[in-house]
Amino acid sequence: MNKFILNTVSISLISLSIVSCKKDKEHEEEHHDEPVTAVIDINSFNDGDTIASGATFHMSGTITGTSEMHGYTIVLHNHATMQDVFNVQNHDHSSVYTIHEHWVNNVADTSTVMFTLTTALDHNGGTMSTVKHVVCLP
Repeated sequence: MNKFILNTVSISLISLSIVSCKKDKEHEEEHHDEPVTAVIDINSFNDGDTIASGATFHMSGTITGTSEMHGYTIVLHNHATMQDVFNVQNHDHSSVYTIHEHWVNNVADTSTVMFTLTTALDHNGGTMSTVKHVVCLP
């Protein structure tokens, strides 16, 4: 009789483990099928603003995702020289990023500088970007 009870309990535990693992896996797959989206809000400057010579260009705002994101990159690209004048990368995993960066305008000629903020939504290459331009004076 004890052997029968022991076998019954063992079979029940194995069955319960299999069903539990399957449910966890199904829930995990459902969660990963949902694409991550984000809202990017840059509130420290407007598209087309002018930055005086030697002035500090403040870049601040937030990136809010519907789920965990995988970092962001900020690039300032000078159209006159075709060079990047500022570049920062952050690879923290989070659903919200607070952006707070600075660059001192040191251009030699009046230039349009393109601000590009790109957030990595996943590790499969999904991204979201925002682009703004400012005029930098020498």
